[in-house]
Amino acid sequence: MSLTRRRALASLGVSALGAGALAACTPIGRRGRSTTPPPTASDRTAPTSPLVIGSIGSGFGEPGQVETQIRLAVGEAVERINTVDGGLFGQDVELVERIVLEEPGDDPAEQIEALAAQGVQVLVSSLEDAQLIAALPTIVARGMAVLCPWSSSKAVREQAEASGLLFRLVPPDEAIAAAHVEAALTSPPKGTTPGTVFYVAPDTTAGRSLRAELELQLNPAGGTLLEPVLYPPGEPLAVADIAARVLAAPPALLILQGGPECGPLASAVHEGTKDASGRSQVSIRTRMGPAASVDYSRASLPAESLSDAEGTVPGALLSTGDFADIMLNLDTTLVSEGFAFGQQAYDAVVIACLAAQRALSIVGSEIAAEVPAVLTGSSACEAYYDCRQLLSEGSDVAYSGMSGQLELDSVGDLRSGELRRITWDETGARVIGDSTTRFTRPG
Repeated sequence: MSLTRRRALASLGVSALGAGALAACTPIGRRGRSTTPPPTASDRTAPTSPLVIGSIGSGFGEPGQVETQIRLAVGEAVERINTVDGGLFGQDVELVERIVLEEPGDDPAEQIEALAAQGVQVLVSSLEDAQLIAALPTIVARGMAVLCPWSSSKAVREQAEASGLLFRLVPPDEAIAAAHVEAALTSPPKGTTPGTVFYVAPDTTAGRSLRAELELQLNPAGGTLLEPVLYPPGEPLAVADIAARVLAAPPALLILQGGPECGPLASAVHEGTKDASGRSQVSIRTRMGPAASVDYSRASLPAESLSDAEGTVPGALLSTGDFADIMLNLDTTLVSEGFAFGQQAYDAVVIACLAAQRALSIVGSEIAAEVPAVLTGSSACEAYYDCRQLLSEGSDVAYSGMSGQLELDSVGDLRSGELRRITWDETGARVIGDSTTRFTRPG
């Protein structure tokens, strides 16, 4: 599962698909520039040792479903920084081999110690939330800056002390729940009960945490969270049984927070609303999480059975010739699986390097102190090279990369960002919207 330096370098060459299969993979934001200017005074006072980045993830549950996207994006970001943009402090950023914990019982602390022994000061983590909570004491003890392209659960902040070292680049539970609550309370479809929510999710820390936040926001607003379905992660859904429960009292909103197993359930609910003549008697608004917002054209679902469903994926639009083509040149299966959390993984590397440049340091705690600043400065920039140059000249930057414009709160969670809307056509093929929605966390 690890991306070696040799494999990452190979990805920058000619795609195995051939020159005509995809748009040319051009350096992002570089406008064809190929040289790095001479070092400035800031460069001369910079560290003489390279920044060492590690990455770790869970190969099971929800993060396991997007392991490929995260792994490839991290490796590609480091290689492009090194081979296209001249590295950091005049030398290559080092990326150690990625660690993937395949089972819930695997000990993350032991692996963090192994990464620390290799000199890792910045960690890109897609650990499942329970494992992230277990890892944080060791991460804090080792002083690593941690950037997470996946974790959003409120439970992480409630159950572990991060000492200012943890930054999460996806919408937190509070923002996700707020959007769902608004949908449930606003213009509910005819035949549904206003303010009612039926929630289906894996029985994980993340699944339980979002459930708790939904209840916290629904109850004061007069809404109701119906008896939720929390199922063992990685196991098939009891589609017919759950669909029958949904249809018995149609909710204003059905939330499916799992992975690709959710598509057949959304389809079954839609089909269950039809009468003998095949006409739907009620429309049940369905929202699917990022890992479920994949292509279902090969799932043999009835035609138009996902017409009531909508998915959301965090991140800016995917422009032809940029992130989408870069990822497809690495793995063509992402055409159907999508790029969920890959943009955040790529940006995690870039943000860490820019924070190191601003701090003129390769020490994790010093890098962490500068992470929020590189997103909110006065000089806007979209490419690592341009941002690094501005920083080396003494400017403050506001990096807006693959994920779009991000703003962190005082604890390092995302305050505001962008979401892409996903729908499905009559065949179940995924349709990516041509605009994004900006969210701001309430409170």
